[in-house]
Amino acid sequence: MTDGPLESPVDDDLAHEGDAGLSADSNDADEELEDELIRRRLPISTRTKNAFDRFTRRYSAALADQAFLDELGPVVATSNAVIFDNLLARLLERGIVDPQRAIDAQLAVWRLLWGDADHQGIATDLDPESHEAVDDLLDGTMERATTLRGLATSLGLKLIDASRAELRDTTRHLFIDERFDLDPFSAPVCLWSLDHQGLGAVSDMS
Repeated sequence: MTDGPLESPVDDDLAHEGDAGLSADSNDADEELEDELIRRRLPISTRTKNAFDRFTRRYSAALADQAFLDELGPVVATSNAVIFDNLLARLLERGIVDPQRAIDAQLAVWRLLWGDADHQGIATDLDPESHEAVDDLLDGTMERATTLRGLATSLGLKLIDASRAELRDTTRHLFIDERFDLDPFSAPVCLWSLDHQGLGAVSDMS
């Protein structure tokens, strides 16, 4: 994995902004250019991690933009979310993305795809054709398995309490959600997640 394709557009923009700032004698531009020069001296592995962190932050923000999701449409939004979730899972496994940022992003993906106690999943109230297309995407990409793998991965990560609480709520929701349709072989993953994170017994679930 190289950092060139990931960062070159951002690098170019920052360099141009720094150059323009110098001609205007702007202190902010001077500091920006200095930060950019420092960043360019970082190891490739660090620059790559930073690039993925920025990408994760931008896409997470997009998931919270309902107007943007409406413009994409449910099928494209689902396809993008599935790809993003799989990418996050691989980045977490390789340790090249900030765990806190990645888990928060995955929680946003799962909320979009499966819903939670306060939100409905993306397939709710769709026309039959779109509903079928979304279901085919989720089934064909084995997104349920990716979601469960993400829950299991989160157990070994250092996360803030708010994210732990959201993981608890997500796990409880998926355990009883009809659309997620947890099978008997996968159910132990949810139980294990609740138990090992101290997130409450199954008997507490509503």
